[in-house]
Amino acid sequence: MQRKLTLSLLIATAVTAQACQKNSQPIQLAAPPAQSAASAATAPTANAATKPAMGDLDVAAMVNGVPILRDEVRIFLRSRTRGDTSPPPEMEDQVLELLINQEIMAQYAQQKGLELEGKDKAEWQKMMAAASGFRRQSLAEVAKRDSLKTAPEVSPDDVQAYFKEHETELKTEWHMEQIMGREEAPLQGYLADLKAGKSFEEVAKASLGGEMPAAGLKPWDLGWLHWKQLPDPWRPEVTKLKPGQFSEVVHGAKHRYWIVRVVETRAAQLPPKADFEAMLADDLKNERALAGNQKLEMALRQKAQVVRMPRPPAAPGIPHGATPADKEHEAP
Repeated sequence: MQRKLTLSLLIATAVTAQACQKNSQPIQLAAPPAQSAASAATAPTANAATKPAMGDLDVAAMVNGVPILRDEVRIFLRSRTRGDTSPPPEMEDQVLELLINQEIMAQYAQQKGLELEGKDKAEWQKMMAAASGFRRQSLAEVAKRDSLKTAPEVSPDDVQAYFKEHETELKTEWHMEQIMGREEAPLQGYLADLKAGKSFEEVAKASLGGEMPAAGLKPWDLGWLHWKQLPDPWRPEVTKLKPGQFSEVVHGAKHRYWIVRVVETRAAQLPPKADFEAMLADDLKNERALAGNQKLEMALRQKAQVVRMPRPPAAPGIPHGATPADKEHEAP
């Protein structure tokens, strides 16, 4: 919990820094202010007219041009009050005083050229990486959602053509089982065991690596799935399988691999025609948006200047990850 709150505080601070860069000139730290930390904390509070423009950010105080967000105060409070969402105002004032004094001291440390060292530096770097990753992933998802707005419209003729192409699959449900892993080599071993005559259940149990399920539970048994519930990489394989048959190793995104087995099939219970056609229209629009995203990513990637930096030497006893670097350009 403490680490999660600390990361939230870091993200709030990182967002503040970005807002500063967007809304003001780079801050140049001058000599330490003549007033003391106590007098700075008791200085008049900015009213709505003098409050700096920070977009949607709620600024609690400014210290030599550096904002302290109201969210920073709240996150700090929650870490000290076991999640209390309504602490008294005087507690917020006390925390704000503390953060103001901390910011003054932090600026003084920067003026003197002091830096984080040892464990503090390593922890800060980890938290900065986590905050950067959070921002990157979130913005990428925003871009993907935005592309839905420009996805080609789906006409009734498109829906009918799609239904005609996939009518058999759309009218079928499959009772599925799976063996899943993050590396292909073990899956190839499980596939060899299946081809040698071992039962799917026996091999699926072995794939759990000793984490046996409770009595009666079969985590490899997915139950009944209809066409739209099948992962995209499965569909070409599943439609070729008869009940009782299993697939070769299926490759998926993000280092996922499967062996899937069709236990049995049955006729699907389709919703009313209008609802079903609306569902297909939504699916088609999402598929087109996904195709547009992939095309956009490829176009942007071709224009991007990507330089992969060489990996630093591994620390003694700590091997590098098994995944080799995908080289585009190697920095000297």
